[in-house]
Amino acid sequence: MKLYWQALFLLFLLAAVVILKFNHVSLPFYWDEAWAYGPAVYEMYHHGLSLLPDALPTDLSRGHPLLFHFSAALWMKIFGTGVFSLHCFAMAIALSLLVVIFQFAKYFLSIQTALMASLLMGVQSLFLAQASLLLPEMFLSLWIIVSLLFYLKGKYALYAISASCAMLTKETAVTLLLTVVCFHLIFQKKKTFNSLLLIVPFIPWIIFTLLQKHYHGWYFFPEHIGFLNFSIVHIADIMENYFSLIFIYYGRNIIFFTALAALIFVIIRKQWKNIFSNEISMQTFILLCVFMAVFICFGGINFYSDRYALPLLAPFLLCTSFVVVNCIRKKAVLYFLVSVFLFTGIYYSYSYETTSDHNLGYIKYCRTQKQCVDYFISNKWQDKNIGTTFLMRYYLNNPASGYVTEENKMLHVTQTVNDKTEIVVLLSSENDNDLEQFVIREKWTLFKIFSEKSAIIKVYKKV
Repeated sequence: MKLYWQALFLLFLLAAVVILKFNHVSLPFYWDEAWAYGPAVYEMYHHGLSLLPDALPTDLSRGHPLLFHFSAALWMKIFGTGVFSLHCFAMAIALSLLVVIFQFAKYFLSIQTALMASLLMGVQSLFLAQASLLLPEMFLSLWIIVSLLFYLKGKYALYAISASCAMLTKETAVTLLLTVVCFHLIFQKKKTFNSLLLIVPFIPWIIFTLLQKHYHGWYFFPEHIGFLNFSIVHIADIMENYFSLIFIYYGRNIIFFTALAALIFVIIRKQWKNIFSNEISMQTFILLCVFMAVFICFGGINFYSDRYALPLLAPFLLCTSFVVVNCIRKKAVLYFLVSVFLFTGIYYSYSYETTSDHNLGYIKYCRTQKQCVDYFISNKWQDKNIGTTFLMRYYLNNPASGYVTEENKMLHVTQTVNDKTEIVVLLSSENDNDLEQFVIREKWTLFKIFSEKSAIIKVYKKV
């Protein structure tokens, strides 16, 4: 396939994603964006860019490495400080990931795999949701694929740099480092002096944790340490969550079982050597599978959130696309299957929605919350005593959430109610039994409802 057509394909794919996401980049922040990452990036922008642990208060940094925050704040210095600008930063990362997936597959698997994997990535709900959110998982996913690309090319110095960037984005990048070191020890017969570069990415992370101890008195954020659970039941449950989300849910079971069936078929027919005739393709496939296994096992001991699984999505699609492309030789059958995969991905992206930020369901909640906050502003309720849920408190009171400004924010917002409370706001995306029981018990009046499908906000006032 000529470079011209490759460039045209990528241009079409990137343009399609931009069109699909264009109306989403102007939305306010949602969930972890609103109370953690958005405020943290603004804090760094106003008080100076730095990668040192003391650059942010610990309630904003949560003990994480700060390359993502640093990069977003630097983007703000160049392109502006609004929510739209920061969501464009997120979009730039997502589009870069699509390009890197294509190039990775083209170099080490096949051009057909590159076309299929990048195309399928562009229609996954997990990717589309995260593509315009100011969250670090897309950034981490990008650095992981870039690091694997440099490693397989034998450019260990560039691997050391990119893997260090991954480690300074989020701690789960240690799975990348462990995967590469173990793979290299087992599969690379020639160990050169340059191989020592593979352990270099551990160094900036170790330095960061030592500085963390110096500044804050702990190596890892105490609250996160409290989430660690080494029980067999917990580990098995979390591993199942990761596996199910990536391999089964949102229509990906069709991709997985098609690839699995095709692989079993060629093994039975003793034709597997035709698939892995290219040694670099075989090593790439094994490396990606090892990474997924290590990532899922490591995730088993930690707190689970659906968006944390994003770094698994590209390796999964690369492996399954490679198997399908190489096992199914009839072009008509292959084109039919790819069409089914694409249709299924699009269908689930726009039909299966929840309150979470790992699918496009978050959009209607964002819009509903914006309508509610705008209503409060238009009624000049800045001095009202408002009781509401954890997240809504940030939406009403914190300008960094993207809903209010310093001039029109609500001044008296709490998560509790008392004799002074005048308004109670309940969200369907956040269950607060205490507030719900309060308005029922005290027989408060349901004054206003904002809704879009399952996204419902109820505003109560005293009788």
